[in-house]
Amino acid sequence: MGEAQSERRRHPRVNVGGRTKGTVNAVHDVALLDISLGGALIEHTQVVQPGIAFDLVLTLLGQKLKLRCRAVRSVVSRSEAQAKGEGKLIYRTGLQFLQPAAAARQVISDYIRSIIDDEQKGGANQPDVAGPLEQGRLQPERTPGKWSQRP
Repeated sequence: MGEAQSERRRHPRVNVGGRTKGTVNAVHDVALLDISLGGALIEHTQVVQPGIAFDLVLTLLGQKLKLRCRAVRSVVSRSEAQAKGEGKLIYRTGLQFLQPAAAARQVISDYIRSIIDDEQKGGANQPDVAGPLEQGRLQPERTPGKWSQRP
């Protein structure tokens, strides 16, 4: 990420490296790549258009959170080869949390602190990257015939 992008952030993000797993629309898998008090970056295989509003459901530190968010940007990150020679596109989507409750902000803050503490200890307590640390799910807000608009 460029210097100009990091200067625009109100909240510093912590890289969780995809250890936190979840689903989109209760069907499609996502990986949480980073998180801050203001938003998150997820990786997934489904197209997400910027501007669509979502409920992001995460379980962090054993606590289930329902966070209102919207996709700020979504780009193709890479392509992965499939069994029959077809390619599968992998997307990265930046999410902005929309007015999270104080209790949810505290859980996110505690989660971020736990990641930072583990990094300072040399990562001895960090879970295996291949195994899910926490679970989450994105649920789009539905409007008749289409998804809600994102910014």
